[in-house]
Amino acid sequence: MPTMPNYFISLNGEVSGPYPVEYLKALKSQETIDNQTPVCPEGAPAWVTYGALFSTPVEVAPQLYQRKKNVDTSISATIWTGVGTIFMIISLPLIATPCFRKYGEPSTVILSLFPAILGYLFIAYWAHVVGDRTICRYIGGIFCLVVSGLCFFSTSRLSGFGHLGIVFLIFSILFAMPIIRLFIKKRKK
Repeated sequence: MPTMPNYFISLNGEVSGPYPVEYLKALKSQETIDNQTPVCPEGAPAWVTYGALFSTPVEVAPQLYQRKKNVDTSISATIWTGVGTIFMIISLPLIATPCFRKYGEPSTVILSLFPAILGYLFIAYWAHVVGDRTICRYIGGIFCLVVSGLCFFSTSRLSGFGHLGIVFLIFSILFAMPIIRLFIKKRKK
């Protein structure tokens, strides 16, 4: 009888494990994890949710799993997130410059977003690899909120910066919706 592999879990952006399946079931019964918690069998190339992995009994062939590479995911995540955040911070002065010029144009703000988009893609890539997009929501929401504030408080509001500020405010709300739902869900428990 083949032995079940141990599993890594991702909680609040932190990867921990590997744990035996009995430990995961205990965490599930304590409601520490739920069916949407990302889980990765030791040596597997991809993350899946707890519900997808344990909803139906599946016989796992040990030869399907490769030996897990020795990669410290927290250090890699910090590097990718840090580089992405630096790109996003660099784009803020580029965005603020047209906002606070007397004759600045909103179209130059759009052009200044390219470093921010590149930085966000760095962050999103690693969030996809780890299977936890919480960091994307936080950083994306904060970035859109800051850009929205820059647009609202620009010196040349009549040239369309107010409209651009509303667009970024809507984006920041969209980024925040899953976080707000998670907060409400935790408050109800």
